[in-house]
Amino acid sequence: MASRRTPLPRLNPIALAALCLGHPIAFAQTTAVNPAAQSTPAADASQPQALQEIVVTSERQSSRQLKAPLAVSVISGSDIQQKGATTFQQVLQSVPALIIQKPDDTEQGGPPVIAIRGLGADSTGTQPATAIYEDGVLVTGSNSFFYDLSRVEVLRGPQGTLYGQGATGGAVNVIHKDPTHDFGVDTQLEIGNYNNLHTTVAVNTPVTDSLAMRFAVNQVKHDGYNSNGYGAADLINTRLTGLFEPNKNLSVLFGGVYFHSKNRGEIETPLKADGSISSNLYQPDPAGGSKALDYSRYFANVRYNAGPFQITWIPAVQDNQLDLNAYGGPGIQVGGKTDRTHTEEFRISNAPDSNIKWVAGVYYLDNKNHNVFHGGFPIDYATRTYTPLLINVDQAEHRTATAVFGETTIPLSSDVRMTAGLRQQKTSISYQESDVNFGAPTNYDVNLNYNRSDYRIRLDADLDKNSLVYGSVSTAARPGGVGANGTKFGPEGVTAIEAGYKTKMADGRVQLSLSAYNYDYSGFQSPVPVVDPNNPGAIVGWTVSVIPAKFRGLEMELAAKLTKDDVLTFAPAWEQAEYTQNYTISPNGPVPALVTVYSKGKTPPHVPKWSLSSSFAHTFHIDNGDKVVASLSGKYQSQQYNTLDSSLYGTAADAAGTVTPNPAYVTKAYALFDGLLTYARGDGDWSVSGYVRNMTNTHYKLNVIPGAAGLVARTNDPRTFGVIVSKQF
Repeated sequence: MASRRTPLPRLNPIALAALCLGHPIAFAQTTAVNPAAQSTPAADASQPQALQEIVVTSERQSSRQLKAPLAVSVISGSDIQQKGATTFQQVLQSVPALIIQKPDDTEQGGPPVIAIRGLGADSTGTQPATAIYEDGVLVTGSNSFFYDLSRVEVLRGPQGTLYGQGATGGAVNVIHKDPTHDFGVDTQLEIGNYNNLHTTVAVNTPVTDSLAMRFAVNQVKHDGYNSNGYGAADLINTRLTGLFEPNKNLSVLFGGVYFHSKNRGEIETPLKADGSISSNLYQPDPAGGSKALDYSRYFANVRYNAGPFQITWIPAVQDNQLDLNAYGGPGIQVGGKTDRTHTEEFRISNAPDSNIKWVAGVYYLDNKNHNVFHGGFPIDYATRTYTPLLINVDQAEHRTATAVFGETTIPLSSDVRMTAGLRQQKTSISYQESDVNFGAPTNYDVNLNYNRSDYRIRLDADLDKNSLVYGSVSTAARPGGVGANGTKFGPEGVTAIEAGYKTKMADGRVQLSLSAYNYDYSGFQSPVPVVDPNNPGAIVGWTVSVIPAKFRGLEMELAAKLTKDDVLTFAPAWEQAEYTQNYTISPNGPVPALVTVYSKGKTPPHVPKWSLSSSFAHTFHIDNGDKVVASLSGKYQSQQYNTLDSSLYGTAADAAGTVTPNPAYVTKAYALFDGLLTYARGDGDWSVSGYVRNMTNTHYKLNVIPGAAGLVARTNDPRTFGVIVSKQF
């Protein structure tokens, strides 16, 4: 089973109760539950057994999930594999307060854009608010598909000290399976509607007593979800890793990743006059468009045990290339982007069993990207006649960042601990842009420098051997940058207060987590349009206003082993947010006539007031030791704004600020349901699953952009179904 969605403007108590039935997915701060192997040994096999606990490395050191004093979700690799999930939408659907804004960042050729607790990225030029890491490396390219995984960890809340700038919303850690010294082959074949064919093969082999290798390949191909072929997939991922362990103190993990994708573009469809989207996804752009992505990464993770110290070094180089040709949006677009990123992280920590725990390190990032874009507007879709390429943009940016950081945890008593962390980071940006827009040439050369210190102070205490309570105050930031037409924007900063409680009860059969948070943004980066001074009717790009805002929320997560064969998860979340000041825009270019937008007291985008994820799974045992697992999952999300636009808040023409929001920028409440039925051999060497994702074929808006004939919505995937066969050798 996997992820998808369903519109529901109102949800009565009966519908809310129905959402409690679902698939056992690992929810934040609870536990990753795999229906095929979901419990630890118990004395009496007829009685419910304890839920499995997972070891996480979210704070750069290993700890049990229920003993980690922060909001962290874990989705197990076995659960992801069983569902056949490959995309961020499918894998992260169950995580509370998380919204996928873009499945992958098509315009920039970067990783998916994710909002956690309302903190996302709505404009080009800004760093992500959610940092995505793969095996310890910050991902800057479009390698956005999951396969051959150990687990995925999602950290909710600002991670300014250990993860740095670009993690104001949180961080996602994708952790693959490492090579082992046992030979084995894992295979998976998925066949589904839209001519979906998905294959994964992973081969693990020992080479010598000290060296093991693992090779994995993942291929996905399916037809487009739109009527003209948009939303199709034709991609391949490959990954080769080696693990060299010459002695018990030295471990060197090294490898390379290659990703190639080609299609016509994302799922986009024009909006109706009332802001809704058609149940039959449709995009009127003519055939012939294409998008190609190539991404590679080479990395190492060197770990050395120096006795009282543990040393870690993670160097990596990433290359990313995006090519566009007549791709969707506002008419014909031709161009592309090249991007190279070099990162280094060096950490030193004391022994894991030390009474006082500490970690310190340095981080370096060097990113160079070059973006070339040529655009024109359609005259006649039927004849594929376009105006000349009236927009021509050539942008180059060089960004460097250096940071030093440290964090220590000191016991104040046998049950109480205090953690203090600090990070100092410097960011430099050099930006050049040459434009010829509607015949008017312009050039921009901008240089920016930012220095930032962030901290975290936290207390956590064991109430008993199974219960933990914690509270923290922390800061995080995103640096400023450069928007369209060379417009500068300032940094974003947040001070976060968070408290939480974790416990397990009933001999480990029930796990409960509660969290509450309050964010105070001195400036929240929000996109505003930039209009060509020579053509006031044309938006040529976006810059960013830094608007003060406040966010607050409550989250609960529950996992329960009701019987030895039944597992229930339940995770509601509530969030409220508001801008605390108005902001201004310049509708006729960057110089004249500022217009006030009455955003004060109103809700930013990506903040549904209520969200709920739930799942239920039952295991049927067969006399020969085989089993059948039936599971159902559901997710509900209340109404939210999907894109920042002044029409949501009102301008000087309506000084009272009372305005009916443009329905195009409103994503109505929706609910999603997925089903999965799995037959698994008792020895676990093969299984067969049937799934339905987005059972009710619900379509909702991820975000909205200008199109050739009006606004265009990017939407979620429609209903998909299929069969998955897995075999281990």
